Amino acid sequence: MILIDFLNRLKQEYGTLDYLNQETYYGRLSSLFVLLELDGARLDAEYELGLSKLLDRMGDINEEELEIDLSPDELKPLIHKIKLGLALIINTIEE
Repeated sequence: MILIDFLNRLKQEYGTLDYLNQETYYGRLSSLFVLLELDGARLDAEYELGLSKLLDRMGDINEEELEIDLSPDELKPLIHKIKLGLALIINTIEE
């Protein structure tokens, strides 16, 4: 994946996070975290974007907070954290 495609995908994911529900969130967020881990790390190294700390934090969220069968009350703050992380990554890339 090239940088512009990665950026566009992150923007698309950011825009759809509020529409996730208990049936859809786990698969969607799992694929987002794989994208961040693989393509994000590779592009960060290739373009020296300075994303390593943000990508590490997103990885921590994936490992520590993403679980199957979260309640709506548990899902809302998780989505908020992920949106914040994506916004920071998007803004860093666009700078």
